[in-house]
Amino acid sequence: MGGMRRFPLFLLVLSGGWIAGLAGLAGCIGSPDEPVTERRSAVGEPTNGFPSALERLGLMAINRARSDPQTVKGAQSASYPARPPVIWSAVLNQSARFHANSLGLSDVTLMHPSPCTLNTNVATSGCTGDPSCACASPVPATCASCAAAGGTTTCGTDPFVRIGYFTSGSGVSANGEVAAAGYANPMTVVDGWMDEAAGNDGHRKNLTDQGISSNTMGYGHQAGSGCFSTFDVSDSGKLTGAVIPKIPTAAVSPASGAAGTFTFYATWADPALGAPSSLNVVIDGVCTALTREIGTDTLNATYKGTAALTAGCHNYWIAAKDMSGAAVAYPTTGAITLSVGGTACSSDYLASAPAASCAGNTTGGGGMGGAGGVTGAGGTVTGAGGASGSGGQATGGGGRPGSGGTSSGGRPGSGGTSSGGQPGSGGAGNGQPGSGGTGATGGSTGSGGTPGGSAVLGCACEVGTTDLPPTGIGLLLLAALTVRRRRARV
Repeated sequence: MGGMRRFPLFLLVLSGGWIAGLAGLAGCIGSPDEPVTERRSAVGEPTNGFPSALERLGLMAINRARSDPQTVKGAQSASYPARPPVIWSAVLNQSARFHANSLGLSDVTLMHPSPCTLNTNVATSGCTGDPSCACASPVPATCASCAAAGGTTTCGTDPFVRIGYFTSGSGVSANGEVAAAGYANPMTVVDGWMDEAAGNDGHRKNLTDQGISSNTMGYGHQAGSGCFSTFDVSDSGKLTGAVIPKIPTAAVSPASGAAGTFTFYATWADPALGAPSSLNVVIDGVCTALTREIGTDTLNATYKGTAALTAGCHNYWIAAKDMSGAAVAYPTTGAITLSVGGTACSSDYLASAPAASCAGNTTGGGGMGGAGGVTGAGGTVTGAGGASGSGGQATGGGGRPGSGGTSSGGRPGSGGTSSGGQPGSGGAGNGQPGSGGTGATGGSTGSGGTPGGSAVLGCACEVGTTDLPPTGIGLLLLAALTVRRRRARV
């Protein structure tokens, strides 16, 4: 690792009876854990453009951080225990993206309050966050033109009121938000939130449930406008009746880019059976095994693998089998589209995924596997990874059995998972600020300047909704702190 650099960080805290604490942002205690039951029958399919590829990667990176906070940390970070993965929330995704867009399009610096007083129908009007449809009144002059952080505490609608517009009637209770500006991609965003010194680690505490308990999150990303080159926001909450599927998240890094090597990630959590018997990413129908990088299979494990891709539109999905032989897929149906080399793709999702090359695999969503991919009822998969039938591959199962076959008792041979893998792309290290940008204290840029990759800000609020005053959050205070930003590697 090279030398470390220091960057400003903002923590959002509450005053009076709702103070979360300036130094350590200890956080207001949320409601006790609620019973978890099944809520959704399908996982991973995009809906109306949510999540984007970068937002999918951001949530995956958060689950990766939760799987092993002892690894995803900085040299001075406090030790926190691993946490179960969170599931994607459509309404929190919408809230987080709205706020990221609002910051980028309103010519303001990084803040938790909205830049203006919001119209109360922003969650249902189709507004993307543009001030022309978002604001009931103009952005105050004290907050516009990348004004310093001191002017952002009374700009507009407070964060939990804004999130509440989106979560109303959904069963989600919001309990926190973290935000960043100027980072290159979601992997480095999450590294920045997790790499905080003990005592000044509000973001790290928020993402690892210190003082709150989250089982659902949404990630929002905005790029290409505003006081910073990017804005990233993650809103967290508690969903009554939520269930954590065995593969709650998966993504690819980079989310798009030039032809070359791409890293595929998947989250695995199986409290009853532990490690999967096989776990593959299926890229254009071809299986590549993923191996465990960090975490624990019964609680939250991160699996990864790499593949070299040429320019064009590719598709991928995750095919796995648990230790009982039951098939698990992400997305539950279809496949996710990946653009390589700047290729314009017609859709971000294929409703019908190509069949997997792995023996016994099926397409996402219940398509039948190749004939002979597994043995008949009661048989076991043979050989190293299972003998293939007509057209099958002996690369270790991961999908549903072929017609008439069952995987009861079947286990793959060699080629199982291994721990200790290296983390993927997105480690520490930042470029210089963009031409004309000034990373001024407090996080604002110089007039007209836009910082590049290294002008990094972060902010966090960590509060239980039961602790909010009835008429809103009340007086908000900003404390400017400095932290070391570095990512530990295994």
